[in-house]
Amino acid sequence: MVLRFCAGALLLLGLGDAAPVLARTTVAPYLEVGQVVTDEFSAGHDVLTYSLAAVGAELRATGRRTSLTASYRYEHRLTWDHARAQESRSSGALRGQWAAIPGWLNLEAGALASRARINPQGLADVSPFGKGRNTGQIYALYAGPSLARSMGAVDIQAAYRIGYSKLDQGRGPGNSLTYDQSIDQDASASLGMRPGLLPFGWTISADYRRSNQDLLDLRYDQGFVRADLILPVTAALALTGGGGVQRVQARSRPLLLDTTGRPVLAENGQVQVDPNQPRRLTYDLDDLFWDVGLTWAPSARVRLEVRTGRTYGSQTYQAALRWQSSPSSFVQAELTDEVDSFGQELGRGLAQIPTQFQIGRNSFSGPGQGCAFSFGQYSPCLNQTLGSGVSGALYRNRGGSLSWTRQSGRASLGFGLGYRHRHFIAPLAGLPQSHSKSGYAQAQLGYELAPRTRLSSDLTVSVFDDARPGSNRQSAISFDTALTHDFSRALSGNLGVGLDAIDSQDDTQFFGNAAASLRYRF
Repeated sequence: MVLRFCAGALLLLGLGDAAPVLARTTVAPYLEVGQVVTDEFSAGHDVLTYSLAAVGAELRATGRRTSLTASYRYEHRLTWDHARAQESRSSGALRGQWAAIPGWLNLEAGALASRARINPQGLADVSPFGKGRNTGQIYALYAGPSLARSMGAVDIQAAYRIGYSKLDQGRGPGNSLTYDQSIDQDASASLGMRPGLLPFGWTISADYRRSNQDLLDLRYDQGFVRADLILPVTAALALTGGGGVQRVQARSRPLLLDTTGRPVLAENGQVQVDPNQPRRLTYDLDDLFWDVGLTWAPSARVRLEVRTGRTYGSQTYQAALRWQSSPSSFVQAELTDEVDSFGQELGRGLAQIPTQFQIGRNSFSGPGQGCAFSFGQYSPCLNQTLGSGVSGALYRNRGGSLSWTRQSGRASLGFGLGYRHRHFIAPLAGLPQSHSKSGYAQAQLGYELAPRTRLSSDLTVSVFDDARPGSNRQSAISFDTALTHDFSRALSGNLGVGLDAIDSQDDTQFFGNAAASLRYRF
């Protein structure tokens, strides 16, 4: 429903550009039925057979003022083993942009439906049928305008984004402090001049973020104002430096306790807050920050930025590399350091997805939760956001990522690599501060064997470690490959095989899978 609403809104907005948009719009609704067999080797060859029925649609639109990609799929799985429950899953993504005033004002929107780890401390199940252990359905959407305008030598930029995130399907193991939903906002503005009129360039910028969560009625506010200077050294190299003032606050209400001093739980097992108590300050940072660095741009295809300084009360390192070696090959690498909430991190990642993208689907465990590969453009990955746990706490978010895409003839390649360290700085309900670490690597291959036959493969490796007592260090690997053949313009068939494995201190699972399906496109 979220994806249909966003897609419809963007297409209606694009009616001002109706002729170019409709000429380049493709809509492909479909029905799909299939049969899957999975063998859990770690349980003494526990073989499970289930049928699936799915309905979905793929949409792409490009025009002079409009660019949009949307993909949605609703799938129902019916096992032949009556001792196991049936299961339904929603998956999809949408990203669109409409130039309300070309070259000046854009309206943007995005949406996501996927699965995510619920509790960072618990083991996430990778069973293709899904036993529901510590994984839940996550929904997210955002919308907002962005403005970019030059007035003489002065560049003006501004943006606003409001988003909503919701977790469905129960609680994580042994944890009643589970994220439920949040509304997140981000507003930014900047004013500056590039070197030329003056021997140096300058920028003054400001940013304000707010997150409101249901859990503990948490409200998180973060803002900064900063000034930056850029001093060219050569035609390709420039020195940069800047600083400003920042404020970060988190407030939440105390728990509702019974007469024995224990938290009162709601029907869904979640803790409740005392509505008669005001929000209490759980984190407060009011500090100056600074950084220095350099920018190297030897050509329009290569740009490197490196900065180091002090922010959030400690040393920070940030970097960004973009290299487009050819129109069909793109490399992006980043080092980041942010104070985040889950809703803010997910919304920012969703907004970074380009309007023309591909998200791979595993034939057995469902949609890809990782990289949105876009050939010739930046390809962000959501592996760490969705795989590190849907936390309701505020955390210092440090990490790095690398993505590479290439399209050559009949082959398309995508690769993503990343590491993330979360340090929880605003404890919930008196829980001690802690941290978690996660890493991932993902590779996708697509190859056109013949005009009507395609091969696709996906390999994902991930590691997750939470430092809190009772937590599990977990490593997982997932591989699947599928052969697709178009029998006609409407009917296609798919054969797939795959392996899924997960290992932790308490449990090991290993699955082999095979699937066959037919899809009819209208």
